[in-house]
Amino acid sequence: ARKAKARPFGGRLDPYKPITDSELPAFLPRRGQDSLVRAPRIEERLLTHVEAAKALKARLPEWSVAVYQELVKRWPEGVAEEELDAAAQQLTARVQLNVVGG
Repeated sequence: ARKAKARPFGGRLDPYKPITDSELPAFLPRRGQDSLVRAPRIEERLLTHVEAAKALKARLPEWSVAVYQELVKRWPEGVAEEELDAAAQQLTARVQLNVVGG
């Protein structure tokens, strides 16, 4: 029977019938969950006044002691690297005077 590859009992017996007849449940994907692991925080590096002055001196043609004093006055803790462009604009901006009362 094996060499002839004949089915047992004349093909009346299907050994896989319980598997093919059974209905499998529909599987639903699991819902996602919030991760308990926190993403690493990247903190900005604050430049000291001297480091900021060196970086700004190359950008500002009119560098003076007064500009350095204004830098220390406006940013007492130091200047963030990303704020250097804004700091350069603020330090070079002229103060606009307005006439009051007359």
